[in-house]
Amino acid sequence: MAVRLTTPQLVEQMKGRDTLNGWDVLVSYNEAQVNALLDKRAQALQALTQNVSFTVNVQDDFDDTQSETYGYNLSLSSPKLRFSGPNGKIQLTFALTGSQSKGELTKIIPQNQFQVKIGASLANVRGELDDPSSKTADFKPAADAEKTKTPPNYVTLMPKQGNAAQGVCIDFKDPDMGVEIVWADSSKKTGIPDVMFKVGERLKKHFQDSLGLKYYIAGMSNAYDAGTGSTLLQPRKFCFSCTAGTAQDGSDGTLSIWVILDKGNDGQAQESSGKTSLTFHPSDADVHPIPLESNATVIFSHKVIGEYLSKAIAEKGTYDDCRLKLTPNEAGLTVLGKCKQKVQKSMKDFRGFQTGWKIGQYVLLSDLSFDMHATDTEFTLTKDGPSALEVKYDSGVQTLSWFRTTITGGIPEDKKVRLRFKHGGKANWVEVNNEKRPNLLKLSFDMPKQFEVTDKDATGKILFWDIDHVEIPEPYKDVSVSLTEMDFDLRGLDYFLTTNLILPGAKMFIADQTKPDDSKTHGLFVPRDVLLTGKIADLESL
Repeated sequence: MAVRLTTPQLVEQMKGRDTLNGWDVLVSYNEAQVNALLDKRAQALQALTQNVSFTVNVQDDFDDTQSETYGYNLSLSSPKLRFSGPNGKIQLTFALTGSQSKGELTKIIPQNQFQVKIGASLANVRGELDDPSSKTADFKPAADAEKTKTPPNYVTLMPKQGNAAQGVCIDFKDPDMGVEIVWADSSKKTGIPDVMFKVGERLKKHFQDSLGLKYYIAGMSNAYDAGTGSTLLQPRKFCFSCTAGTAQDGSDGTLSIWVILDKGNDGQAQESSGKTSLTFHPSDADVHPIPLESNATVIFSHKVIGEYLSKAIAEKGTYDDCRLKLTPNEAGLTVLGKCKQKVQKSMKDFRGFQTGWKIGQYVLLSDLSFDMHATDTEFTLTKDGPSALEVKYDSGVQTLSWFRTTITGGIPEDKKVRLRFKHGGKANWVEVNNEKRPNLLKLSFDMPKQFEVTDKDATGKILFWDIDHVEIPEPYKDVSVSLTEMDFDLRGLDYFLTTNLILPGAKMFIADQTKPDDSKTHGLFVPRDVLLTGKIADLESL
């Protein structure tokens, strides 16, 4: 039985571990969000769940030649779903209202008296969107959906056509589906009237014939105009799995969508096609990928984020050889790159006969010169700290020679100075919220223009006497070195297609503020893979 952890506990378990079984993105939301989607679907399918009319015949208990006919006009509402386990089994409950008639006598079925309980399964169904450009586009199962549907933990290729989609649907076509009428008040000990068993049988047939595979609760499509200026995470394969809630603490279950991206980690996933078995277990035991404080999360593989950063940095032209630093079991995430700049600073203004710094002396100072390309610059997404990303460059020790003598025949001096040049900056994630780009992460950089000069020390001798004499000339001591202007306006990361859940153009996943709050329970965390907490949008506002 999977447990649900607090955010700090989940981050700690994920620290230094590859948690996605080789998949690229994991999108998860809990039963409360599923039920919100169900309510939305129930409104759209009211014609199939309201005024359901039929008759049933009930034989006399003592004379099988005699029967009574009852007429029903029923309405089903307020669907509530619970996951029963990883095999996609669910329990679905509807409130049942309406009327019962016998002859000319009609009785109203009181509200809150009966419920319809359904034991069904989820299925992955191929279909299309009726209007890909609309925020209210509806998912329509394909004509052969009944034959091509697949169960949970089955990897499915994402079609690339604009209106093609895959839906995670309640399979009302399942012949093994169980339907029964129960008391709404579970404390009632009396049996259900016999006629209600017949009603359950007729409702099952109605579900199979009328609802079929139309009740979708999640899914994916590629109906999205990404435009330019961002890196789009586009699903190519996906799989869904279910995690049951915990009875002990009453926590909700979880529906998870596992995604392989186009040009992503295909071949490295736990299974590249067909049936698989997926659970989220960053440590030894299965856990829910949603912490207690949230109701939805997106987890990005550290390789996906590393590749995004590497390409975004390299395309600006200042750095090349950008790559993810792959260190097993290391927390956090670091991208390495080599800056193309060569630092040159002439010291000619301080050479020759000096009248200011040292009157009456002849000085020769080496020019400052080093190639930044020789040493990697580190771009590190931090586990903790005030900034989301830190940039660090260290030139290593640069040794400079200088020579001094006097014009009056003094003994010359030959000396060296050691200096180290460091450069760094910081960046923070900002989520760009606009209608055209509903889920876009972008880094905002703050990069100083000057090197920090550290580790200033020196060696030197007075020639002929061979006497040590250490001194750092003021021009070196006070040296100031600037970088050439660098462009750090990186393209954003557009993850909309991994989270839109079949409502194209509608922002479904509402990310928390990326900077973790004081309680470390909401935000963007980088234990190795990248965890972003959030919630599903209020469907009434869509």
